[in-house]
Amino acid sequence: MSEIGDLDEAISIAEEKAEHEDDGTESQSAARESEAALISYVDRLRSGQAVWEDEPERIARYAHLVELLLALGLDKAAMDLTDTTLRAMRLSEIDQVVYREPELWNHLGSLLAEQGDLVRAMAVLDCALTRAHEYETYEVPAILANLSVVSLQLGDPDAAAIWANKALDSLKYELQVK
Repeated sequence: MSEIGDLDEAISIAEEKAEHEDDGTESQSAARESEAALISYVDRLRSGQAVWEDEPERIARYAHLVELLLALGLDKAAMDLTDTTLRAMRLSEIDQVVYREPELWNHLGSLLAEQGDLVRAMAVLDCALTRAHEYETYEVPAILANLSVVSLQLGDPDAAAIWANKALDSLKYELQVK
């Protein structure tokens, strides 16, 4: 397999690999080649050797690739891509807000929690909550629920209960407004 050229190609290869993994039709050598190509692509992104696309809709695609990498058991590549994505987002926002969508931050926070990086997950989810309040979106109950889950995973059931109750209150409010 040749080198992966861009994000869309990486997603296509990962989706195809996931599909073949489910039905068992991919040969072992092809599976190793596609895994190596995906890992190499993430390494090249991380080192700046591959083109990074930082538009908000592309960042959501990187998050999708992280999900695929996790599903394929490529945990280190998933964590590396998550780190690279968050770093690029922070650097893009040095002098202006670029990623207004709290859904994106919420999604990345959930991916961090799935990878076991709970402290960073809380920080990213806090950012999602701030964005949700700033831009008055309907994402608040989902973010609060995720904060509850991560608090529970961190061993703080009291905070988890507070976040969960806030999520319920927020959801009730959202339903009344509609």
